[in-house]
Amino acid sequence: MNKITLITICCLMSSLSKAQETSVEKSLFGAQIGYLGVWANHEAKLSNRITFKTEIGLDKGYVAETLLFTSKKSSFYPFFILEPRYYYNLGRREAASKKVKGNTGNFWGLQMRYSPNLFVVNDKYIDNDREILTISPKYGLRRTLGNHFNLETTVGFGYGYEFNKYPNYPDGGFFSIEATIRVGIHFGAKK
Repeated sequence: MNKITLITICCLMSSLSKAQETSVEKSLFGAQIGYLGVWANHEAKLSNRITFKTEIGLDKGYVAETLLFTSKKSSFYPFFILEPRYYYNLGRREAASKKVKGNTGNFWGLQMRYSPNLFVVNDKYIDNDREILTISPKYGLRRTLGNHFNLETTVGFGYGYEFNKYPNYPDGGFFSIEATIRVGIHFGAKK
């Protein structure tokens, strides 16, 4: 009788307990560097697959002033980013015994980037006459190297709007391309 009771209790306990679903990290701080700049970021968990990334950094941008790219200039500028991300393949990665620590996986994001007119360092002069806001849906891959290092690549296309502070120059919208390759370090990973 005791064996039957013990087996029944074990069966009930196992049916009531849930297997933990693969999830993104609760909170992840990091710093990244790439050819086009340096960044500091924080990624906060909203649900098992969705995070909200905030970022600040100094980025290098290229502007083609003509349609045929005959006149172009590059500049460094500060920016702030808000980006919700959806990591869609965490369960598949874990089922294949691949890493998911450090939010390793493929994701879709909606990046909202704001560049205030604090300063812009161009090829020839320092310029602070522009504020730029861009919104870009993007696709990305994030891979963890070791315990604390990561590699992240993203690509996206979107719309940007430039607010000029001089009345003689019109405000203007433009097509924006987002493509990055970053190497970084993350810490504070919590499930």
